[in-house]
Amino acid sequence: MIIEDIAGNPSGGTRTNSLTEDGRTLAGYMTVNLSGSYTIAQKKWGFSDWKAFAIIKNLFNDPYQEKYGFPEPGITFRLGSKASF
Repeated sequence: MIIEDIAGNPSGGTRTNSLTEDGRTLAGYMTVNLSGSYTIAQKKWGFSDWKAFAIIKNLFNDPYQEKYGFPEPGITFRLGSKASF
C-alpha cells in the first residue's frame, strides 16, 4: 500500500523503495548470473547422490540498487558440494 501526503509524496510501499532523495526513481538494471553442477558419484561409495556446484552472481560486476541507499554487492561466488546418503 502506498500512502501519499497532501503534497503527493509517497511514504510507504514498494514505490518508495525505488525513489532517490529528490523523488526520482532509480535507474533500471540487469544482472547476469551463472550456475552449474557436476555429479561426482551416484549410488557409489555409500552416497546415493553427490554433487559439486558453483554459483556466480552479478558476473559483470555492475553496480545497482534495488532499494535507494542500499547498494547490492558486486560479483559474488559460492562453491560447494551436496551429498545424499
